[in-house]
Amino acid sequence: MCPEEARRLDVYINGEFVTASKASLRKAVQEAARFVPPGMGFGRVWVDGIAYAGVTCLPDASDTTIRRVDIEALTTEVLARQTAASVCEYLERLVPYVANVVRSLRFGEDGAIEKLEPLVPAFGYLDLATQAIRAADTTANGVGVVEADRLTKRLAEVVDALEGGDAVEAADLLEYTIKPELEMLERAMRVRSRAGDL
Repeated sequence: MCPEEARRLDVYINGEFVTASKASLRKAVQEAARFVPPGMGFGRVWVDGIAYAGVTCLPDASDTTIRRVDIEALTTEVLARQTAASVCEYLERLVPYVANVVRSLRFGEDGAIEKLEPLVPAFGYLDLATQAIRAADTTANGVGVVEADRLTKRLAEVVDALEGGDAVEAADLLEYTIKPELEMLERAMRVRSRAGDL
């Protein structure tokens, strides 16, 4: 096999060959995007048989040994449902974590304040995911979507309370403001993830 052939990267969408590229993995995927039918987007991606949750999860490395990329193209409605299901799974773990932080604050446990740090990127993820769902949403018109920036503002109030030495107020804000919003979002996303099953 000549060196030029070794660098060839074959790209398939939904099992059909669409292009051969000598570019990096990311550039090959970008090239393949032009073959995606209107109203569809990329779902999962397999690189030489290794599954990735989506295009944004692909490794940055310019591995020249990659031979094949398989891309799943789905309608935006299906992508929105899958994203909503993923948000549900995430919230199933996040809500109990917030309850644990509340307990830690109420009992003055060491490290309680540090437990707040993961909430910032968590709320960032929720914001991105809900924006993506809202952009693709043709059924619910964004109904029931909690704005993650509102959650982040509430988290800032929690931090302010802690800086003021009021762990009880911080715990109350988490328990009676943030946690119910997360639970409301979980219910909305559960309904949204099942929208096509009705």
